[in-house]
Amino acid sequence: MKNLEQKARELRDKTYNQLIERRGEKGKNFVRGLKSFKFLPFSWKRGNLLEYFYAVMRCADDIADRDAPLFDGFNSPEEFVKSVKEFVDWGGNNPKGDFEKTLFYCFQLSEELGFSLVKESKDILSSMLFDAERYSNKCIRQVFSEKKLKEYFYHMDISGTVKASLKIFGDNPNKFELLEPLGIATRIHYNLEDYQEDVNKGFINISKEDIDKFNIDIFNDIQSKEIQNWFYAQANKGMKLLDEHRGIMEKTSFNWRVLLTLKKIYEEPTREYFLSILK
Repeated sequence: MKNLEQKARELRDKTYNQLIERRGEKGKNFVRGLKSFKFLPFSWKRGNLLEYFYAVMRCADDIADRDAPLFDGFNSPEEFVKSVKEFVDWGGNNPKGDFEKTLFYCFQLSEELGFSLVKESKDILSSMLFDAERYSNKCIRQVFSEKKLKEYFYHMDISGTVKASLKIFGDNPNKFELLEPLGIATRIHYNLEDYQEDVNKGFINISKEDIDKFNIDIFNDIQSKEIQNWFYAQANKGMKLLDEHRGIMEKTSFNWRVLLTLKKIYEEPTREYFLSILK
């Protein structure tokens, strides 16, 4: 168990350093928020699980997106993500390599706390596989329907990340759909903030319907009138979703861990970003 914990710490620290290197001050603030959770009352084990699970999924996502190097023994991000997904599909037992050992350790910690993260991990990894596979065709720059992109983001953000977070925070995971407006708003934030970087890699996160609606035919020019109009419309949509989220929170009971984390880690930074576009 000690060896597994050490592997988890090493992967977490490596992932944090890569995040800070890419995101600068925003990355530091995000990491600081994750680290602070375990110092809240009765939250030490849950806080460690939050950090390790975030780190292992962040690491896999970075590999799928070509933001981090592959682990030894793999020839492509698709092969890596498929291998991890197969490991989880078979129950997350008998881990091989540092990555699987860290994920296995997360599963052990969650079981000690009385829940499983296997289903949520499957959903998150299925979305990562979508990214890994569409990158391989970047010369084509694949465009997807709004329905397909929504399905992809739903598995990553709502049924995956949000539901897992509710379990880790000790709240009812069946409430995860109530947090869908915040999850969608946060995804809009990430898509806009990472737009140029994603396009350079070949990822187009603009739906086919929006491409037609805003007459977008050149994706690389972020300052073009068409792209800027789309940015503005997306930020407006995001603000409405955040307002919808606030209304839901006023009518629904979540524990204090959830309320604090949602507000400080997700809602406030996302609202601030949208306002910077709309000003």
